[in-house]
Amino acid sequence: MKCLGCIGLLIFFFALAGCDGNQQHDEAVGFVSQEALIEFNQRKLAIQTQLLDSIAQSWDEKFERPNQITPAGLRFWSAEAKGSEACLEKGDTIEWVGQVSLLDSTVLYQWPHENPLSFYWDRSDWPAGFHEFASLLCDGGSGLALVPSYLGWGLSGWPPLIPQDAVLVVEVEQTVRHVRRSLADASVPNPLRKRWNRLLDDFESGEWFGIPGWIDQPQLAASPCVAWYDPHARFDGEPDQVTVSMRTWHLASDAQDCRDMGLSTWEFSVQDEGQLLPVIAHLHALYPAYRRWECWCPVDLAFSPRGVPEADIQPEDVMGFQWEMVPDAQKGRDLSNVQ
Repeated sequence: MKCLGCIGLLIFFFALAGCDGNQQHDEAVGFVSQEALIEFNQRKLAIQTQLLDSIAQSWDEKFERPNQITPAGLRFWSAEAKGSEACLEKGDTIEWVGQVSLLDSTVLYQWPHENPLSFYWDRSDWPAGFHEFASLLCDGGSGLALVPSYLGWGLSGWPPLIPQDAVLVVEVEQTVRHVRRSLADASVPNPLRKRWNRLLDDFESGEWFGIPGWIDQPQLAASPCVAWYDPHARFDGEPDQVTVSMRTWHLASDAQDCRDMGLSTWEFSVQDEGQLLPVIAHLHALYPAYRRWECWCPVDLAFSPRGVPEADIQPEDVMGFQWEMVPDAQKGRDLSNVQ
């Protein structure tokens, strides 16, 4: 695809130069007017549109339903698509299970059920076509979309993975984590959260639960879970790159003591999406200045209503998280000694 693009550009430049062999070569290729480039890109867009129309027509028979097309030019097939952005709002977390491929069936990304793609709708830097398709599927929807290059990675692509002018085939199942809905649901008594409800009763009676030795002077934060931060552990400015150290605890519904599930450490850019659980990402969005935290949640709110059966974590259990974000230039508190 890259070679074809280069050949097309060369033919275009020679056409501008004309057939006069005495004309200066560098004048022919050294200047291309803005109008000529616009016309060139319009021709490319028209050719790609014809290609997508042809593919969509043939796929209509394959999927036994006609494709739908958005005003932006995204073509999709879905029985559940609502065709409206009303089902989503900024800050909602989109989770996709499925894959993205090229027209020649080359698979670019695969997201299994145990490791779905996670991104904030209308707030992350994934292609515009991803956000538009998400707004059509809403929660629980699934479908397939033909994403034109200008709604994907555009003229430049994303070398070496995504070619120039690449049309994307997106086939996914979608789950939505609504921030407002999570906050509202957390205030409603849930009979399945027996252990969590007992902890809340103790907390309201003045008994502070959690793991001692991590935060000496906790400050409560607004959260659908119970979370607090260290008011003395603040960022100096706005870091771009941080290291996260997180210890995870599991409190089963019938257990007396917490199970230490280990310490994890990873680095990421603070602009990246999907690096934190939604309840934790929500805390950092509300309190971006603080970097040392502890948070306890019912499992169905922290992960999913089904729990994490692969790790023997049931929906009625409780999870605890202790973590610190440290800019790469600093050294944080040692979590390895917290018991």
